[in-house]
Amino acid sequence: LPDHFSITDISGERSFQSIITRQPVNSTFSINARLEFQDYFRNSHIIETGKDITITPEISIIKRVPADTDDENVPVQLVIYNSGKINRSVSIRDTIPEELSAKPLEWEINIGPKNSTTLEYIVTPPMPGLYFLPSATAQWDGGTSTSKRPKFTMHMPYITITREVEYNESKTFVTLITTNVGDRPAQVKVSDNIQSGQQVSGGIPAWSGKLESGETNRIS
Repeated sequence: LPDHFSITDISGERSFQSIITRQPVNSTFSINARLEFQDYFRNSHIIETGKDITITPEISIIKRVPADTDDENVPVQLVIYNSGKINRSVSIRDTIPEELSAKPLEWEINIGPKNSTTLEYIVTPPMPGLYFLPSATAQWDGGTSTSKRPKFTMHMPYITITREVEYNESKTFVTLITTNVGDRPAQVKVSDNIQSGQQVSGGIPAWSGKLESGETNRIS
């Protein structure tokens, strides 16, 4: 932690001695300040401010992802920072969850003092919704650091289609139901395959058009 804090106003910069002792890693503390002063007309004013400070390990790891995306390829970044004074060999471990084609990821990297490295990979969500990613870890000679679990929301159209069949005497009535259960619109083409030897006595077994989010189309 710094030995001194400084503040700047119209009269210049002033320095204050820090009496905060070093906290353990992965801990957070708050600094709150209250300033009382008078302006040119001797009116009193009070300004209060505060900041939360987190003490990170010598090697810290941040896992980040866009909070909202429409892109089918979603980038995931791991930012590893060495706040120490010597070079470190670091083992990075991460996991892609099952719903995003589960597999482990591993890297071995070297990071110089006061330097950072960014690793990136792509995940492809199969359908819209909220996704939570697991934590990533960084291990080195002397410690382990774990990232927070990021989350993101995938926006996309998602089309479902079902066929309903009803038999009435010698005729077969077929209904195709197409629904966009996603949260984005989509241009859709639907067609049904008619088996050889069968004839369509009514209706058109195909449709194309735009389906808004939550919209359903039926053809019979």
